[in-house]
Amino acid sequence: MTNNEVYLYGDADVSSANAKIFGGIQTNTLDPSTQLGPYTHDVLTDNTLIFGYNNMPWAPSNYTVGSVNNFSTIRLDTVTWGKTITIAQLTNVSTGSTETKIDAENVTFSGADMLYPGDSYKMLTVSAVESGSIGLASEASTFTIGSTVEGTASIKLDNNTVTYTVNGMNSQPQTHTAAMAMSAAAVALNQGADTSSAASSNLANSGLTGVQAFSSVGGGMARVNTGSHVNVNTLNFSVGVGNNIQNDFGLLSVGAAFEAGFGKFKNHFNAGKADPYIKKNGDISYYGVAVLSNMAFENLWHVNGTLRYGRIKTSQNRALFNFSTNQAYDIDLSSYYIGAELGGGKVIKLDDLNSLDLYGKYFFLHQDGNTFNAGGKYELSSVNSHRLRLAGRYSHNYTQTTVLYTGLGAEYEFDGKSELKVDGIWAEPSKIDGIRGFGELGVTIQPSSNKGLIFDLGIKGLLGDGFRGAWANAEMKYLF
Repeated sequence: MTNNEVYLYGDADVSSANAKIFGGIQTNTLDPSTQLGPYTHDVLTDNTLIFGYNNMPWAPSNYTVGSVNNFSTIRLDTVTWGKTITIAQLTNVSTGSTETKIDAENVTFSGADMLYPGDSYKMLTVSAVESGSIGLASEASTFTIGSTVEGTASIKLDNNTVTYTVNGMNSQPQTHTAAMAMSAAAVALNQGADTSSAASSNLANSGLTGVQAFSSVGGGMARVNTGSHVNVNTLNFSVGVGNNIQNDFGLLSVGAAFEAGFGKFKNHFNAGKADPYIKKNGDISYYGVAVLSNMAFENLWHVNGTLRYGRIKTSQNRALFNFSTNQAYDIDLSSYYIGAELGGGKVIKLDDLNSLDLYGKYFFLHQDGNTFNAGGKYELSSVNSHRLRLAGRYSHNYTQTTVLYTGLGAEYEFDGKSELKVDGIWAEPSKIDGIRGFGELGVTIQPSSNKGLIFDLGIKGLLGDGFRGAWANAEMKYLF
């Protein structure tokens, strides 16, 4: 009788003196040839009694076991903090070794919202050892609480009593997914800022005065290093009405737009013990309004500004797992965002057909934080993104109705950090900072049959510090 595993979990009542749990039963047999002694004995070794099953603790009304017999190991997997397990009688006549090892090397605790270094309790005690002895498998342990906290502890055995003492605490690796969800949202909103910026630029660059309707659609994918990395695929659009007004200084463009975006993301990180239980993909959606302005001066200098406001939602199914209750949690984040853009530059006329626009832009994004409960308290700080872009765009008037353009540039993300506390402990943050270069290629078409209609089609590729991305955009304007 070897390698048996017996699980004790739920509300099973084994407190009676007649309640006897065996890892194996030794039988005595006479010599078959003589029907006399000596006796031969069954092999009893490597049998294990396990407290907890499939993350379900043993939680009876009486934490007493009447009799435990012939186990090489007693393992504590999922137990209730502060409840001492009492074994009234222990017997071990195993043939391998009569010492029963107490194994609490990796424990999940229920009944504990928060623990602190120095917290201690008597985990297990044996009232009477009838035969054999007790030892420890290890004097060191790791533990988890809910979906948020894990830690280290020391184990001591004295007078047949096991005492468990907390040494240190930190966040579980799986909590990082919440911070990464905020980073994925920031990537989507930054792409939305580029879509609204393109709409503003194309409104101003139509060269036509009067009221115009405009729309801009952008979509693509990015792989962003956040400490780990996240893949984000989005579709963004902006639609609005603007007016180009000629004045003594040049052409003033003002407009208002509705913006929205939809996307999916997938987090790539090590969730530790929770990895088999969770999913790492989610959905993003946002909607808001933007106010756009641009001033193109007669001397070919230009400045522009944009303000954005809206709400963004991020959701993940089975994003977190609570080991204390065997429960998976969804994440649903909702917050407002505020964005701004300020830019300027100068167009250099190379000749009648060719020009070069050198410009700089600063983008700001504030995404409000979130607080939620999922096997513990999660507090996500606000995310502030600061991007500075320096670039140039070369344009060639291919025909009277078609303009080809290409551009090169670089941008630097100064911040973009998503910080997280779980049950008061700082967890691993997520960030999207770094420098990246980009190139673009596109065409602007103004059909000769309808001077008020203008199309702009383009693609952009980005590469930099842990960042790879490819985007396509399509804009349309119509002069009333």
